[in-house]
Amino acid sequence: MSTKKTVYFMEVYQLDSNDNAHTLTPGFWTKLFNHLSSALPEERQSTYKSNVLYGECRSDKMTLLDYTYLGKSRPQSDWPDVQDHGGQIDSLTTVGGISGLLEPVYIAPVDASNTAAFLRTSGGPTWQAIEAWLNTVTGVAAGQPEFRLRPLVKTDGLERLRDSLGVSKMHVKLDADSLSSAGHHGVIGAAAQAAESVSGDLSMELILSFGHATPDSMAAEDLKDQLEIFMRQHMFKKSRATLMVDKGADGIGRESIDFTSDRITSVEKVDVAEDDQPSLQSALIALSSAIQKYKAGKL
Repeated sequence: MSTKKTVYFMEVYQLDSNDNAHTLTPGFWTKLFNHLSSALPEERQSTYKSNVLYGECRSDKMTLLDYTYLGKSRPQSDWPDVQDHGGQIDSLTTVGGISGLLEPVYIAPVDASNTAAFLRTSGGPTWQAIEAWLNTVTGVAAGQPEFRLRPLVKTDGLERLRDSLGVSKMHVKLDADSLSSAGHHGVIGAAAQAAESVSGDLSMELILSFGHATPDSMAAEDLKDQLEIFMRQHMFKKSRATLMVDKGADGIGRESIDFTSDRITSVEKVDVAEDDQPSLQSALIALSSAIQKYKAGKL
């Protein structure tokens, strides 16, 4: 049988303390792979929210992928029970030879660019955990620009946003693990900060709308600029907007756009035995397939 897994395409960039984004020279993932290949095990790991993240650089002969394996540890208190062939249920800690459980994400670069394909298990490292690991293993010091990840979004959607007269309504949603990466810019950043100050487990859904009124042109353009910065710099679960556009003789009209569906992803079939988890090889085949589709312009 098979199951479906989503492969995400993310770009790495740097964000400074003033929330200014900086594009990196191409080849980040290749440089990271080469750096980690000669690093000691303790130099390839970090801790994020009490979970240890273990990184390894690997090469697969079948798919010809050079990829990074990043596993998130699960504390023993969170280990599941197991059942033997006789139906006896016991704690997994009683099984010999197991010292830890890891939930992985597989990261494969797209050629020598700063884009990579990501395939996560359901309990794998969050995007913010991956960012924290990247900054630790590359030795980013406090106060220096940090490495961040952002989803690739189809350029036509961003061009429609940029070419519009403004935004009359925006609807964004951020997971709890994305709040702190929302920065401090504008109303979205301020709302994310306020939500995170209440609890690190909160997600945030924000709707800003001028309603049926025609917004002031400067206010609508400011909202557009804030949304574009958010789209270009941060992670999001949902991002939608109503654009104000010039209809010529018909005046100013409104058009809806959903950036969530504009994110570049690929849903891949992963072979898996019944009641079993996908094999490493099937996960790599899915990654390779998604990368080939992306490079061929089919996503």
